[in-house]
Amino acid sequence: MQSEAESPTGRDWRDWRHAVGVRDYAVIFLRGWLQVTLVASNASFIAHDQRVQAVVGGFLISAVWWKNAHSAAHVTGKWAGMVYATGAAAGTMTGLWIAAWWR
Repeated sequence: MQSEAESPTGRDWRDWRHAVGVRDYAVIFLRGWLQVTLVASNASFIAHDQRVQAVVGGFLISAVWWKNAHSAAHVTGKWAGMVYATGAAAGTMTGLWIAAWWR
């Protein structure tokens, strides 16, 4: 008899590590964090007419976006999305702190 928590493959569906490794989730978190840190700080740079910082920020955003676009499609699942979103939330705060510090 199959337990309630087991999938047909025999893996416990509650074990979030079965899809990808913890290291993979750390990378996903950091990508979300970095992307949104750059976007949040750059929005503030633009709003405060800090042109050099805005141009550098725009370049970095595009570089990270390019890297993410080539590799993000290879990781799927609700946990990967939640980890990326958590990184993005942390990136929002980090970007706001960076922009406030830079002024």
